Parts: sequence; C-alpha cells; structure tokens
Amino acid sequence: MKSIVLLIFFYSVVCQGQDIRSDLKQINRNYYQNPNCLFYKVKILYYDVLDPSDIYDSLAAKYYKQNLNIYMDLDEMEMLLNEEYHIIADNKYKNLLVSKNAIQKPTNYSLDIIDTLIFSNNYSIKLVNVDNSTVEILLSFENSVVMDSAIIKYDKNNYFINELILYYKHSGIFHQEDFEFFKPVIHIHFIEQKFITYQPELFHIDRYVLKQDSQYVGKGKYKNYTVNQN
Repeated sequence: MKSIVLLIFFYSVVCQGQDIRSDLKQINRNYYQNPNCLFYKVKILYYDVLDPSDIYDSLAAKYYKQNLNIYMDLDEMEMLLNEEYHIIADNKYKNLLVSKNAIQKPTNYSLDIIDTLIFSNNYSIKLVNVDNSTVEILLSFENSVVMDSAIIKYDKNNYFINELILYYKHSGIFHQEDFEFFKPVIHIHFIEQKFITYQPELFHIDRYVLKQDSQYVGKGKYKNYTVNQN
C-alpha cells in the first residue's frame, strides 16, 4: 500500500512539473513568438535578499515589441532595436548612440530568463501557490554560477507574467564587488500589458536622427543631442 501511495505521489509531482514547463512555453510564445505588437509597463526594484525593504535602486519602464523590433523607455533612457540599428538615447545628458547592425537577436532584457528556461533542464520546479487563475512557481538553478532561483507569478488564463523575482548568487555581475555580502534581487512588477495595434513609426530610426554628409545628426526633440555612431 505504501508503495502505491509513493508511486501516485511521484507521478503527481512529475505531471505537475510537465504542466509548469508547458506553461513556461506558453509564456515564451506570448513574449517572444507572438506576431502581434506587445506593450507592457513594469516597475523594477533592486535590493539585497537580506533586506528587501532597503531599495538599492528602482526604475519604471515601458516596452514595445513587434517581431524583431523593440522599443524601451527606461526612466531617462530610451532604447530602439531593429534588424538594422541599435539606438540608445540618454535624455538626461542629451546623448545618442547609433550602432548599425549591432544586434542579431533582440532581447527582452528582464525576460531573457524565460526564453533561456524552456531550452534548459538545469533547474527544478516547485509549485508554490495557486490562487484562482494566478500561479506562483519557484525555479531553482542547480548548476548556475549566476542565478540562485527565480519566482514567477503568472496568469493561467492569458499566460502573462504578473511578477518576476530573480535571485542572484553574488553582486559581481552588477559590478559591485565592494558589497561582499550583497546578494542582489531584481523584482519586476508587471503593471500593465496587452497586445496593441502595430505602430511602425515607433521602431524607425527616423524618429531620432537624419543623415547629413554620411553623419547622423539628431532631429526633432533630439536635434541638440550629441550623436555618436559606430
């Protein structure tokens, strides 16, 4: 009888893990493979795992993605990535960096972990909580030298992420070697997200610069910016 109970328990755990991996693939399709224009707004907090109340840094970000085109508005920074260009606008110091063919595969930055996870088996999954349609899972990384674990809270109805909490093993990856015992946490709150009508002008380099004598110069609200190109 005990053997049967243990077998049933083991089977339920395996099936649970398979279901969650299937959910992760659905999440990946939402953020990476959906042909529609995706918009989301997030708040990102950065703190030490031992003192979550002491926020080391925070920022708000807006994100648009259409196939290989990405536009991000991060507080005083803007980033535009398409198949030909990578542009960074520093609105505080009025600088523009224009790189041609700078990127082969666009990145979701904070969401890269989802894309990585579905191609990896180097983590264990634990179901933490289910509250109506909201699912909370814990991913533990056995062999990673960077990541310790991650908590993902997502909506089972639409496979959008509500919260993503990333626990890192050391502060060196953030160039903060002085904080010897600092174990960083990046906590991402998804405030709003939806699929919207495609806006081609949002992803075009002409929003920022025009070419004069083979050199780029700022235009519109960026006309007084210093432009660097490589």
